[in-house]
Amino acid sequence: MFIKYFARVKSSNRDIIPRNSSSKQWNRNKLFLRFLLQDRPIPSHATVINTYEKFKRVGCLHKCRSCMHAEGWKPKISEKREEIETAVCAAAEVSEPCSSRKIAEMVPIADLTPRTTRNILHRNGYHSFKVGTVQEIFPLDKYRRMEFCETVMEKANRDGSFIGNILFTDESTFPLHGHHNPSVVRYWSRENKHLSIPVRTQYPQKLNVWAGILGNNIIGPFFIDGTLTAAKYLALLQTQIVPAIRQLGIDLANIWFQQDGCPAHNAAIVHTYLESVFDHRIIGGNGTIKWPPRSPDLAPNDFFLWGYVKSTVYTFNERADNLHNLQVKIVEALGQIQPSTLLRVRQEFYNRLTYCSLNEGDVFEPQL
Repeated sequence: MFIKYFARVKSSNRDIIPRNSSSKQWNRNKLFLRFLLQDRPIPSHATVINTYEKFKRVGCLHKCRSCMHAEGWKPKISEKREEIETAVCAAAEVSEPCSSRKIAEMVPIADLTPRTTRNILHRNGYHSFKVGTVQEIFPLDKYRRMEFCETVMEKANRDGSFIGNILFTDESTFPLHGHHNPSVVRYWSRENKHLSIPVRTQYPQKLNVWAGILGNNIIGPFFIDGTLTAAKYLALLQTQIVPAIRQLGIDLANIWFQQDGCPAHNAAIVHTYLESVFDHRIIGGNGTIKWPPRSPDLAPNDFFLWGYVKSTVYTFNERADNLHNLQVKIVEALGQIQPSTLLRVRQEFYNRLTYCSLNEGDVFEPQL
């Protein structure tokens, strides 16, 4: 490093310059560098000291903007420019979600381009954020969500295995061609290959799938022919869901059966059967613990399971060309879920109960 060698210093100040060699070696290095760099002047003592001190302060020797800001340097801003920047920041604070072009139009004192507006906002610490989408909830829903969260958290705090004994259930629809967001499906190429994904068909094909999460196990998937009705749901419970739970060797007397407020779930014949199997351990629209309506953010099947399965099934390079292959891919995707993943899902469920309770039943996902 030239700080060690490129200096002509007085003997009284040589202890300031760090070096790892004797004075003999020091002089030899100086002679070698003089011969090697004949056309380059040797820096003065003050230059070396200032450079060394700057390196200690900043950790860099380049005259880059970040180093200059680290030393407290600020660019000189004219009064007019400062007035424009203040107006842009004020427009960003009071405006609803809008583009940089709209913010520029709100500043009449200058003819700003969108790029200049973005630069001003970035320079003043502003960042662009996406507006999230959440499930609409009504005022009465907040009370029901609060009541549900407090009830489940109280039981979970009293019994550490309570959440692991809940069978979280739900249905989801899988179209053959899936749903794709073109803004996130990209490919890199030197030329446009004009790739496309078929998402619409004259005769749409789809699968209705039921699946459940019980502890470290996935129950199902079970496929439903057509629209789910109370009779179909009852037959599904009797012939597939309950027998599958028994095959795991889990005592039904410890299981809480969770379902949402789907009309087929709340039918009298379904409720009677669930009462006969799970006694009063039902979490649902008419269960012992009331499931709050419009609360997919609290359901593990909604905030984890279906999103994971669809992201695995609907890949660009391996697409199902018929419903049978789609069934196979769904079964394979669910079979790949590890117990450690389901443990984190249960922890996330409890965390979401906490967030919902702290927000007094209001939406909380934007804060996650």
